[in-house]
Amino acid sequence: MIWLGFAAAILAVALILYMPGFFLLRAFGQSSINAFVFAPPLVLALYAIIEIVLSGLGIRGSWCTIFLPVLVIAVVVFLLPLLLKRKKRRKN
Repeated sequence: MIWLGFAAAILAVALILYMPGFFLLRAFGQSSINAFVFAPPLVLALYAIIEIVLSGLGIRGSWCTIFLPVLVIAVVVFLLPLLLKRKKRRKN
């Protein structure tokens, strides 16, 4: 039973460290390998910047105020060119 909790923790850490950075780096044209390798340092830097800004504004940091904005921005930046490309194809 302890292994199930451990596996859930590993999955959560992997999602928190890799998902936003992977989407951002792929949106800027990096290969999948480069995006996978450089996602954690990029995401940690983004989390640090957001935490500094929130601290300056007097807002307490939690996963909702740090992780979710980075994830939403990453997904939007990743999907926006794909949606624009699809829309452009339909016009032609």
